[in-house]
Amino acid sequence: MKKAQHELFVYLGITGTSKPVKDMIQWIEEKGWKVVKGKKSDDVINALVQQPFAIAILPYETKDCSSIKNLYEIKIKYPELSVMYFSENEIDYEHLVYALNEGADGFLTGNFDKIKTMTVLERKVSSHMSHTKLVNKAQSLERQLHQVEHENVAIKTMAAEMEQKLTSLTLVVNDMLTSSELYLGAKKVLVVSDSNYQKNVISNSLREKNIQPVMASSKKEAIEVAKTMSPIVVVSDYELDDGTGKELASEMKSDPEIKNPYIIICSAATELRDELLSPTSPVDDFLCKQSLDELISSVVIAYYTIKQRSANYSR
Repeated sequence: MKKAQHELFVYLGITGTSKPVKDMIQWIEEKGWKVVKGKKSDDVINALVQQPFAIAILPYETKDCSSIKNLYEIKIKYPELSVMYFSENEIDYEHLVYALNEGADGFLTGNFDKIKTMTVLERKVSSHMSHTKLVNKAQSLERQLHQVEHENVAIKTMAAEMEQKLTSLTLVVNDMLTSSELYLGAKKVLVVSDSNYQKNVISNSLREKNIQPVMASSKKEAIEVAKTMSPIVVVSDYELDDGTGKELASEMKSDPEIKNPYIIICSAATELRDELLSPTSPVDDFLCKQSLDELISSVVIAYYTIKQRSANYSR
């Protein structure tokens, strides 16, 4: 027996035992193809589901063209299957044309000619194998495409999540970097008082939170220092030797060299002064003697207020 070139199944629906049939079976088996012999009682359509057949050789009945009746269903259900018809007798030309027009792939007759039969079947096998390879390749490419699309969606989703996280982290980092000016010892807080005791109380409160303030003893000195350091927050006594904290606030707010700091007035008074609470007051916050422990909170509020005053604020 010759070595099989293809793992190929042939459904043989012919149940006769005539010499042409035996010769055909012998020749097919010599090719190394797998022959599945049908039974007379077989429902051909159901029988074809047994294997992925490449060729089905079925008996052809000329009476009422009954052999064509199942051809439509066979071709719909098994589009890659080549259907060959076998007839012990010669087939009329009209029947031949009709069957071929309806989808039959070829005919074999009782006058079995090995060379002609081999040519026909080899052609069908070659066509079937080429078609199968193309189908398999197309299916493989389609699977790869689906995989790539799936991976692409996953990558885009991951990239969007990473971009969102990066944006959030950038905001946090920027906020931390900006906050570091205030909380990591940068000299952005100016304390103004003509009382050494008051300066010590305020500066000690700030240093406990790692805020290193710059000190000034008068309104004049405070304005000069502010022009060089651009403070974020100014903490001042209400009463100064050369003026008041309100006057200091007015001069700083109107001076273009001093970039509109947040001004907190601290006073030994036990009540808030109405003049400092006015909407037109240049003072941003006022702390009485008994509420001096709220200074740190006021400084934090001052920092965020400054940030909101202008989106382009920078120091």
